[in-house]
Amino acid sequence: IDDINKNRFYVNDTLGDCCRLLGGDLVLKNVGQILQTEVERVSSLGNQGLQEWHTIESCFKALISTSRYIPPDENVVLPFVMRLIPNLPTSVSYLRNTANFIVGAFAEWLNRHPEQLHPILPFLAQGLSEVKCASSAAVASK
Repeated sequence: IDDINKNRFYVNDTLGDCCRLLGGDLVLKNVGQILQTEVERVSSLGNQGLQEWHTIESCFKALISTSRYIPPDENVVLPFVMRLIPNLPTSVSYLRNTANFIVGAFAEWLNRHPEQLHPILPFLAQGLSEVKCASSAAVASK
């Protein structure tokens, strides 16, 4: 786990550098395209897709890394992500936690797009009752 966390730290740091050099919009667009491709691939697997959540979670982590570089008027990738969150499998706690962190990371964006928040609220509320997800759901709700 330490190696995984160390690697994630390096990836997050690199994505931050990419956002500063290339612009958050470009990095967000590329991560969004990868996420959309992965969602389509995993969805096509049916019930077996539940075991393929790692790539989606990785894209979510990348999105969190870009959050402070995204303009408040972004209207392509983030609406897709926010519509995706309530449809995620609730049985995968790691994915659910990361989705909760996305909501928290993009709180300022959601404040400017309150119509995107309404479908996410039941997802967050359900997470409050799950031991492994309660703290991230509480932070995201804040």
